[in-house]
Amino acid sequence: MMHLWRRSWALSGLLALTASLASAQTRTGTVTGRVLEAAGSTPVANATITVAGTTIRALSGEDGRYTLRDVPAGNATVRAVRLGYAEFSRQVVITAGQATALDVTLDKVALNLTAVVTTATGDQRRLEVPNQIAQIDANKAIESAQISNVGDLLVGKAAGVQILPGSGVNSASRIRIRGTSSISLSNDPIVFVDGVRINSSASGFGNGGAPTSRLNDINPEDIETIDVIRGPAASATYGTDAATGVIVITTKRGRAGAARWNVYTEQGVTRDRNTYPDAYTAWGRLQNQSNPNNNGRAADCNINTISAGTCVVDSITTFNLWKDPRASPLQTGSRTQYGVSVAGGSDAVTYFVALEQESTIGVLGLPQFERDRFNRQGIPIREEWENPNTFQRFGLRTNLDLRVNPQLQIPIRSYFTSSQQRAPEDGNNTVGLGSHAFGGPGTPNRLAGGDSLYGYRLFTPGDIFQESNQIDLQRWIGSISPTWTPTSWLTMRGNAGLDYSIEAYDGACLLNECTNFGQRRLGFKNTQRSRTFQWTADWSATGSFRPTDWLSTRTTAGFQFVDRYDDGYSANVAQLPPGGNTLSQGAVPSVAEGTTVSKTAGIFIEQNAQLFDRLDLVASVRGDQNSAFGQNFGVAYYPRAGASYRMSEESWFPFQDQVNLFRVRTSWGQAGIRPGTTAALQFFASNVYRDNNSDVPGLIYQTLGNANLRPETVTEVEGGFDLGLFGDRITTSVTYYDKKSSDAIINQTLPPSLGTGTTTRAANIGAVRNWGWEYLVTAVPVAYDRFSWDFTVNGSYNSNEVLDLGGLPAGTGATRNAEGFPINSLWDRPYTFEDLNGDGMITPNEVTVQEDQVFVGYSTPRAELSIQNGFDLLDQGQLRVTFLVDGKFGGLLNNVTERFRCATRLNSQERVDPSAPLDRQARCSAFQKPGVQQSNFGFLEPTDYWRLREIAATWRVPQSWITALPRVQSGTITLAGRNLALWSDFTGVDPETTSGVGDIQAEFQTTPPLQTWTLRFNFGF
Repeated sequence: MMHLWRRSWALSGLLALTASLASAQTRTGTVTGRVLEAAGSTPVANATITVAGTTIRALSGEDGRYTLRDVPAGNATVRAVRLGYAEFSRQVVITAGQATALDVTLDKVALNLTAVVTTATGDQRRLEVPNQIAQIDANKAIESAQISNVGDLLVGKAAGVQILPGSGVNSASRIRIRGTSSISLSNDPIVFVDGVRINSSASGFGNGGAPTSRLNDINPEDIETIDVIRGPAASATYGTDAATGVIVITTKRGRAGAARWNVYTEQGVTRDRNTYPDAYTAWGRLQNQSNPNNNGRAADCNINTISAGTCVVDSITTFNLWKDPRASPLQTGSRTQYGVSVAGGSDAVTYFVALEQESTIGVLGLPQFERDRFNRQGIPIREEWENPNTFQRFGLRTNLDLRVNPQLQIPIRSYFTSSQQRAPEDGNNTVGLGSHAFGGPGTPNRLAGGDSLYGYRLFTPGDIFQESNQIDLQRWIGSISPTWTPTSWLTMRGNAGLDYSIEAYDGACLLNECTNFGQRRLGFKNTQRSRTFQWTADWSATGSFRPTDWLSTRTTAGFQFVDRYDDGYSANVAQLPPGGNTLSQGAVPSVAEGTTVSKTAGIFIEQNAQLFDRLDLVASVRGDQNSAFGQNFGVAYYPRAGASYRMSEESWFPFQDQVNLFRVRTSWGQAGIRPGTTAALQFFASNVYRDNNSDVPGLIYQTLGNANLRPETVTEVEGGFDLGLFGDRITTSVTYYDKKSSDAIINQTLPPSLGTGTTTRAANIGAVRNWGWEYLVTAVPVAYDRFSWDFTVNGSYNSNEVLDLGGLPAGTGATRNAEGFPINSLWDRPYTFEDLNGDGMITPNEVTVQEDQVFVGYSTPRAELSIQNGFDLLDQGQLRVTFLVDGKFGGLLNNVTERFRCATRLNSQERVDPSAPLDRQARCSAFQKPGVQQSNFGFLEPTDYWRLREIAATWRVPQSWITALPRVQSGTITLAGRNLALWSDFTGVDPETTSGVGDIQAEFQTTPPLQTWTLRFNFGF
């Protein structure tokens, strides 16, 4: 590794020396002007203006003005790009010592393919990158949708990026880019914010509910753009961990000019508009009993006993506590957000400062019957019982850009956030709300302890919500990123940043509170404290040359270092005294402590060449070392190569009046997925052995580790084309990718004779393939002054296959990995059924289950499609209406909630009601069969759905009204909704229901995504 570092420093020294020599000999001038919309005189801010073949660049200010300094004398090509506009390109003559005026006019388009994207080696024109990198304009998205977190910004916006929204307040979204790539390691993408790699992991409360995500700590209001780098063919220069994709977030920055203030507020409501299943009870009397004394006794009947004639039904009742006004735990939640920002500055210093405060109250609350119970018992109702699911956040961002001189700029980024979140016991939890709300009888009138359970199974919300669970977070993300351009052809960039967070989790039940399960009512308190330090440091030097009119080159070399340190402890006590609520008061204590460290160091070099201003070539290699690699493994190398050819710029290309862009592209690259932090290490555990009839302390191997362990290296080939028609009125992009890991990490079974504490060890013995298509179409079919219509369609189709398990046998469970089948594929025994006795009921003996399990399908959707429409109405688009419909297809979900209601809770229609559809009765009966005859096949349901994901109407306040308001310069009012309608044949509540962010969607007694409406007021001063 050291020889790679020496070469990197040698190259940088050579570039710097050459730069200083060249700088003394170069004669330069400047280019100044304004960037305006072509349709009028409206200035365009944040446009990137560059000089082709150099590293010279500038950003337009709020007034559209820009200045390019130190431009070499002679002919130069000036380009300007901005997301949402077509590229501008013009050749000018630069005179040494003089300023050349050039005003830039940009044409609006629905989506352009020439914007600047952020990569590991710096900002580049999209058309020069041989990959399709998705870019999301956060400002535009927030203006036309209800956005609460980064996951909301991504859903339906980028082909190949699947978002599984969480449920509840501030819950984590599962993000998968180009499917599942690894069997045993994380498939989450890595995330950078302004050059700093941040902690984006999910952290749960351990209470069965949806986890929260550290990615949600980022305020979407502060984001300028999000670039999604999808696979190894593009992410190779990010190295280890980048094979699952990279999300690059760029936050807002100031522009030279007078201070511009922006004030906004959002006021909204959150509701649970989902359809929950009815609970059934068949009231009856026993009959034909072996003990005649039992005949006539009251009993709950079910289809089995009804069909057998051992129970006679008197009546069947249904009850849905979710709908009953006295029993329902649902309420109308609220969301409020206030924010203010100011941006401005001079040529020397620009600034962007933003303050934000958010408060959300969830949809769970005390039912009326619980309020009545507490009032009768004289128990004061605490606020955390009233609103057990809440979230508050305060954020402060300060972004400064210092221009020390024309050659040296120093961006400084700082973000501090403080948040508090409460979450109730929920989901897959014995004492959770879902367990008792989904599992109750078909009546509200069963009694326990003198108080009605109102349809709940055993415990009611009043007791469940008495258990408090809260996370308090303090987090700071900061960086300094100097850029030095000593000459027109050389740029050096540095970056040093830190993501530091402190989490405090507290959970407690006081004496004689909470559910009567185990020893919980004796009282307990749990406390966890954790810290995360994640350092990022990188440096690179880029030399740009144009040796001839037909050739431009750009060489970049650099290094990156990422260091993550996590430590934490937990303390728990049980059996609190009356009034006790501290750790020191518990009678039974326990403690735990842990620390993990992960470090990655890498160097890279990338060579770009552009021929005839239309053929772009790139080749790069990165070498990495990581603390998780085995001690016998050295450096992991990740090469990359690609080409992009803008065929439409050839003089011979036909249809030039209609086709403004036709680009073909291909790339090949490798990136890694690192092993678990300690998977390669040996650990010992204390033990005792017998010697001379006494116990003697000793050590055994707890884990053997693997000194040869290396990262999973994923190789990807990507190819496609981009097409722009009629001045980008219609754009199309199609991409095919094929990626393969031939050294996938599998947990290898160890022989018991080794005597280790664990029976497996990680080894690079597997192989996985993942391939698919992505496509994007945008169009502006109608464009008039008072009415225009634009739409965007994007979608993807993904397949994956386990190629090799290294000789290990396939799993035997319902979810398994088997050679020749998808990762985490679903398996079960099919069955047939027949109503043999003609009584209109299907019982277990009338179901025939196949002996062998068969492959049923994918555990994740294979295809996704989103369609977004926008309509601009009135003069100059004063009113804009948008809506987004998206769908996912080709996956299966194990409907565990309905299976549990059938087999364990005995309250589903298919278990109780003879009028239930026979196929539903059959799946219930198939699961009741004993042993190997049991089948879950009928509960593996397609999750195909369409959802009205977003709808919004934004009204730009007329300028005549604005002038009447003191100091106000602009204003918008937006009404927006999210998760408004669902179309699906899934028999559960919602096919997007999940209680985790792992690779396998977990639907079990969990509340699904919620519906939100917000009204937003935004004013600029």
